[in-house]
Amino acid sequence: MKNVYYHFWKPERIATPVGELLSRLNLYADIFQEKSHGQTLKVLIGEKDFSLIERHEIYSSISFIQVPYGKNNLVNLLKIQRAVKRIDKVPGLWIPNDPFKSFGIAVLLKLIFFRKMKIQLQLHGIVPRFLKGGLKPQVTRLLLFISMLFSYSIRTVSQDEFDRFRKLKLLSNKKIFLAPVPVNIPEQVNANKHVTSLKMKIVSLGRIHEERGIYLLSEIIQSTISSSSEVEFHIVGSGELLPQLRQGLSQEIESGLCILHGDLRGEELSSVLLQMDTLINCAPMESYGLAMREALMRGISIFALENQATKTLRMQYPAFVVLFRDAIEASAMIKERSAFQKIAEAEVLKIRDDFRDQNLKHITSVAQSWLV
Repeated sequence: MKNVYYHFWKPERIATPVGELLSRLNLYADIFQEKSHGQTLKVLIGEKDFSLIERHEIYSSISFIQVPYGKNNLVNLLKIQRAVKRIDKVPGLWIPNDPFKSFGIAVLLKLIFFRKMKIQLQLHGIVPRFLKGGLKPQVTRLLLFISMLFSYSIRTVSQDEFDRFRKLKLLSNKKIFLAPVPVNIPEQVNANKHVTSLKMKIVSLGRIHEERGIYLLSEIIQSTISSSSEVEFHIVGSGELLPQLRQGLSQEIESGLCILHGDLRGEELSSVLLQMDTLINCAPMESYGLAMREALMRGISIFALENQATKTLRMQYPAFVVLFRDAIEASAMIKERSAFQKIAEAEVLKIRDDFRDQNLKHITSVAQSWLV
């Protein structure tokens, strides 16, 4: 069995916290270690970045390989090659942590040093469709398809993307598999809360970026609060548009009906979520909807912009997922409230069991894909 390498390149540029990402990798690596009769996942990481990891010994199925950073990309490439050569003549499988720069490093390693090395591409987002959007989506699409051509296997987290790529003749020789990110099973839940209480509490969770539908969210908040004081919006997250959002919602914030919490993690996040009735999601495109699934497992209902991912989630849990198409419809439904149902404790337990089963299936799929 050949070694598998994960290139943890510049983790500060990844939205997922380092500890959370490593815990997820360790879940895959646990199953991989069992199926490969003792092999660990080899994680290449810069010496400075390694210092960001707290208690690295808890990731029992991961072997960390520290690589010194050079002054330029060519020097970095040589340092990575030397670090690998101390262990392997040729790596079995190489997994970049992003489909662009890190993947480019993998391609150079393959072309220059390790011709027989296989590369796995992980697609955690939506690949823009042809001729949709401006120049940036088209460039992104071109780079992603180039990455696909250099890949041995391709992991998708979206059923829609999986079905789409399986039909492409250009990718007929690629091993394409579906494995969404495992959801975190929360310890505490909001079961049996009534959304018909005096004030309905709605939370937005995630990055404050344009692709997350932040302008639509702002419009919904303004429209709702202008005619109702029985709804309270909570925004958890940070990002490049946070100052603009704060300015645009200044009146609503001043009224106390819109609260900006900033970026919360751990117990602080759980404390806020325990008070919430509904999670609102305004992203025009969604690959899987991890936050929505984790909210359901807390007993928080979902109110989301209609897209392929949210329609799929509604098919699974029609009683607890409400969809809207624009700000006017969303505001009217919030004021009406009748569309929103509480999630009974028995239902929450069933949802949690569903996701436990799905977690095991998806984790095993990833581990199986590493056996090359």
